[in-house]
Amino acid sequence: MKSKRLPLAELWFGLAKLRRAFVVCSAVIISVATIALVFAQTRGTAAEIAGKVQIAGSPVTGSTVILYAASEGAPVQLAQAKTSDDGTFKLDSSAAAKADGKVLYVLARGGTPEGLGAKGPNDAIALLAVLGTKLPKTVTINELTTVASTFT
Repeated sequence: MKSKRLPLAELWFGLAKLRRAFVVCSAVIISVATIALVFAQTRGTAAEIAGKVQIAGSPVTGSTVILYAASEGAPVQLAQAKTSDDGTFKLDSSAAAKADGKVLYVLARGGTPEGLGAKGPNDAIALLAVLGTKLPKTVTINELTTVASTFT
């Protein structure tokens, strides 16, 4: 029994198709792996909430910002930070994963309102922002969010 020999051109084109399929499959695998890696890194750094505390559009410096989870009993504190000279803060929100669908909110207390002629810290400042059950990436806490929180 004689074996059939393929012409050289057919063999070459068959190998070219096989190589092309290999390259496409490799590209798909590398793309999926890259996307998974980027997603894993993003999820790892997403445990931070950036925000700002303002009164009348001016920053409040030195304010204590606390992230809470509402519960049937006392609220649970999840993170705490102080505002910088420009009224911004960053909260480590990795503990918020334990909140499991509970309503989250941030409270800003004390601090010095800049641009309003304040001569020093004012411990009577108390501002609130209700975040809901999912953490945003950024949040602004001001007199408007405080009033709005009474309607949520």
